[in-house]
Amino acid sequence: ALNMYYEGMSIKAINRLLQQEHSNNPSTATTYEWIQKYTQYAIDSAKDYHPKVGDTWIADETVLEIDGQNVWFWDIIESDTRFLLASRMSINRTSEDAKQLMELASKRAGKMPKVVITDKLRSYLDGIHSAYGKNTEHEQGGPFNIETNSNLIERFHGTLKARTKVMRGLKNIETAKAFTDGSLVHYNYLRPHEALNDRTPAEIAGVEYPYKNWQDIARK
Repeated sequence: ALNMYYEGMSIKAINRLLQQEHSNNPSTATTYEWIQKYTQYAIDSAKDYHPKVGDTWIADETVLEIDGQNVWFWDIIESDTRFLLASRMSINRTSEDAKQLMELASKRAGKMPKVVITDKLRSYLDGIHSAYGKNTEHEQGGPFNIETNSNLIERFHGTLKARTKVMRGLKNIETAKAFTDGSLVHYNYLRPHEALNDRTPAEIAGVEYPYKNWQDIARK
């Protein structure tokens, strides 16, 4: 159920498949309780790892609709391993919001980057400088001006936005944050990437995460 949820299926569709394949018919509330419980365990189990990543990071932001309100979702990815270093949500797009994203990323990586690539949002100018100082170069361009790099985040954002269209329960920032944090664990640690020769970003980044899939997590 967890894997199907983070691969894009609605809870109702998951329950139909469980009924067809396993003659198991949980309520939608039960399935959602599974998702909440094991997602939180996965988030907690992954939070203290520090991936070995390169020095070029790419940041971007997109808008999600949460209970009829537009909320900005920020994230930052390392270009070689494709490891998503950090994400956060905010109501506005200020320099302070950009700075907090950069600080979360450097805390996860245990270092600062040499280059950060972003779009032309002005908030990144002061945000990156405040977080990293003059030792980090800031390159700006349109979403598709930087070869391959921004496309990594654009694809992730596309998947995320398509996913939220069939979501139920994104009624506030707290539930939305749990979903996006769970999505990052799924992306970084549990979902093999074809472009990485069917390895996860965590494996490429040298993280020895003890679980291979959501079934491992549920058993634990």
